[in-house]
Amino acid sequence: MSESQVHDLADVLRRIYRRLDLLHDTQSQITPKEVELMAVLDENGQTRVKDLAEQLRLPLSTVSWTADRMVNRKLLARKYDAQDRRVIFLTLTPNGRSVLANHRAVFERLAETALGALDDAEKELVLKAVHKLLEYF
Repeated sequence: MSESQVHDLADVLRRIYRRLDLLHDTQSQITPKEVELMAVLDENGQTRVKDLAEQLRLPLSTVSWTADRMVNRKLLARKYDAQDRRVIFLTLTPNGRSVLANHRAVFERLAETALGALDDAEKELVLKAVHKLLEYF
């Protein structure tokens, strides 16, 4: 692997990151961290804040702070355990489900557009390479 290849890939990844960051700002109105939190709740249903922090590999304080903002925006709802009021569960609200679905639809359209510019062999090559890269992240 040459230094030029490393530089080129780093540049492409930065550009993709920046475009996705802008997309979050303009389309979704949710941050990548919020998307991940919502995706876990969508997959698992009602989940304890502590368990979310573990699954997302984030500090409990970060998940709590993020959840507070999302509850205020009516994306999530809190539920306290009847047995132990210190235990807090989070769940997606109908509004949260809608925002997550819209976010996913934006990425589906992006993927469709990106793949539409490639022939079948290039599509397979790109998908194989991206999946392989994902193994390292």
